[in-house]
Amino acid sequence: MSDQGLSLVELIVVMALGVALTATLTLSVGLIVSADARTCADGIMGAIADCKVAAMSRGQGNVRLVIYRGRDGNVYSELQTRKEDAEPWTAGNEGARKIGGRRCRVGSSKGGDELPVKTLDAVPTLEDGMWEIYFDRSSGSFRGETTVSDIYVQGGSKNYRIHLEELTGKTTKELIGSP
Repeated sequence: MSDQGLSLVELIVVMALGVALTATLTLSVGLIVSADARTCADGIMGAIADCKVAAMSRGQGNVRLVIYRGRDGNVYSELQTRKEDAEPWTAGNEGARKIGGRRCRVGSSKGGDELPVKTLDAVPTLEDGMWEIYFDRSSGSFRGETTVSDIYVQGGSKNYRIHLEELTGKTTKELIGSP
């Protein structure tokens, strides 16, 4: 080979390697963000199941689940209880539990990201715009005060719909089409 520069074959090989590296990196980032959406959807499903178990347990009083986005951008759930209707809600023993990261979009409509942001250190309430989920202790169904019936979780190329069936208290998660 002479000292004149690169041959056409060497140039094509370098460009092909660059394209392959770029494609691999792009795909990897997409998979990471998609995994965040699945983790968040699973976290929401788990929090709803925990709320139902707590609501059906004796001695818990009234129980509700509050879902919100923290000031740090992450998605949190908080199980709250109160013994009597006149009492204020208090955070459960676990307090707030992180169920999703910043890259997850969570909304009650497809394509939305309207999950309310908790701005104060106080217990979040419906007046603050928090999503609240309640169960009826006698039947296990969702109570009328529940503020959402469908929750959409999006991230990367994955989009999930969590449906809350009001009459039965059943929740289902399904993978839906791209945004």
